[in-house]
Amino acid sequence: MDLPFGCVVDPVGLATKQGLAVLHHAIQQGKGNAFLHSFLKGVFADGVDAASMKGLHFLADRAGISVSEVTASLNDESCKIIAEENRKELLDKGLWGVPSFYVEGYSALWGQDRIWMLERDLIQSLSI
Repeated sequence: MDLPFGCVVDPVGLATKQGLAVLHHAIQQGKGNAFLHSFLKGVFADGVDAASMKGLHFLADRAGISVSEVTASLNDESCKIIAEENRKELLDKGLWGVPSFYVEGYSALWGQDRIWMLERDLIQSLSI
């Protein structure tokens, strides 16, 4: 994603919950990648507080998402169901955090220092 790091405002808690809600709707509108990039750059490089409405609206606007769309996203509970399903699948595979990786038929992996193992497993699974 070519994301620079700079002024970080850690998106733990409310910022993550709000970001996931908006991302859920952004994906449905074909704006998922744009919002994800805006959100990650905002919290890890631009010093944007995604837990604040001002910050969240700014991040959404950069991705072409309106204030009314953000409000609708935050009022929709459906993303919580998907998040819970994903959390359960993560735990069922013995994983607990990010970054976590799983290729069917291979061991579950976690940590950015294991990217090389993920690459190996993907190549082997595709028989490249």
